[in-house]
Amino acid sequence: MASTPLTAEQIDRHAAVLASSTDRAQLLASTLALASSGRPDGVDALGGFLKQQEFLARLDALDEPQLKLGHLRQVLSELEKHPSEATGRLCESLATSPDFRADPDRMIFLLPALAAVRPLSEDGAAIFTASCAEGRFNGNGPLLVANSSPRALSIFEQMVANTSVSVANRIDMLHWALPAHRTNPGIAESAMRIVDRGIEPEVEAALCEALFDYQGDEWFGVARHAPVPVPWQSAETAVLQSYVKLGDHLRRTRRFPDAISDAIERTLHEMTEILAAR
Repeated sequence: MASTPLTAEQIDRHAAVLASSTDRAQLLASTLALASSGRPDGVDALGGFLKQQEFLARLDALDEPQLKLGHLRQVLSELEKHPSEATGRLCESLATSPDFRADPDRMIFLLPALAAVRPLSEDGAAIFTASCAEGRFNGNGPLLVANSSPRALSIFEQMVANTSVSVANRIDMLHWALPAHRTNPGIAESAMRIVDRGIEPEVEAALCEALFDYQGDEWFGVARHAPVPVPWQSAETAVLQSYVKLGDHLRRTRRFPDAISDAIERTLHEMTEILAAR
């Protein structure tokens, strides 16, 4: 999404509002303007305030559970829509800010903004690794797969192989994480690395289902915002070729239930037809 251009004078004016105003509607308008500015100095100006408990209390009614994150959520969503190196630095600094972290629920909206920045930085990777241990395992899977940069996929691979997390949780995470992003470059190679490192058969089967045999009704029921698989026709040629290589590897080295094996065969046939037509 295109950024809203701001001049240096406008940035200063919005920062002045953040410094003194007690009008929450006015504060929200200025924070959103800085978040969407696309200018590092605008994002940096915003970050200085988001790390202050006093400002957060002016932005939202922190003593009202239904309202305590209302405006902040919109600001972080705006950062997510306008990712840049500057927004990545801001998210990293907020993740280590005692005032920001005073309410753990703020991380729910910070992590998507951080994951929107590609490639994921070393500091960003450390934040995601720590947040998995803090109980955000299932939510992090889709964010990291959507990011798909090398560090993000490395963390995802560690999550899939993490035996301290139940098999059921890892299967659920795979079902939510992979279908909507299966055509991202790097996903097939990541799946190959997961298979080759060795994981429980149930988790390996879920990985293959999530990529080759989408079963949305069974996995998600009436859940809101269930992932929808990306059509293979939209995938880049190199991505389809990577999947053909993965599928051939699975056929040669693994024995799956007939339903999964048949799904892999059907998908490989579809891919080869798409490739032949290009």
